[in-house]
Amino acid sequence: MSTRERSRRRLLPLLIGLLFLLAGLGGSIGAWGAYFADLRIEREGPRAQGLLLKKGFLGVADGDSDYVLEYVFTPEGEAPLKVSRSVGKSLWASLHEGQALEIRYSRENPRRNFPAGSGVTSIGVTIFVSVIAAIFFLLGVALVWGSLARTPAED
Repeated sequence: MSTRERSRRRLLPLLIGLLFLLAGLGGSIGAWGAYFADLRIEREGPRAQGLLLKKGFLGVADGDSDYVLEYVFTPEGEAPLKVSRSVGKSLWASLHEGQALEIRYSRENPRRNFPAGSGVTSIGVTIFVSVIAAIFFLLGVALVWGSLARTPAED
């Protein structure tokens, strides 16, 4: 086997490992970033009065449904935003079309918003995504380690 072929055989697991490392790291950072951003909006974000335009739900293959609210609100100093957002069944059931809603949003990005009582990303989902991301990260570490630890005689 030529040196070039050996280098190519080492490069593929290294690249795949680096891809897994980055995906795992990005998934974990993204999940926790969304969770803490929602917590910050819940505690410190500006509030606006919104209007519930429409309630609906989307059936999914496993028999569950996504309960959807369509509402409009005007962030301070901005144009009105029309939003569709999935919410929990209990909040969805407690509201009626035409009702005023308290909307919480990010001052930096008003598109990141939610009705009061529905916005904080679930800690369970955050932990689940982090575990899956950690598995990707560890697989990446194993691939990178294995590819770098090979000696030329093993090729």
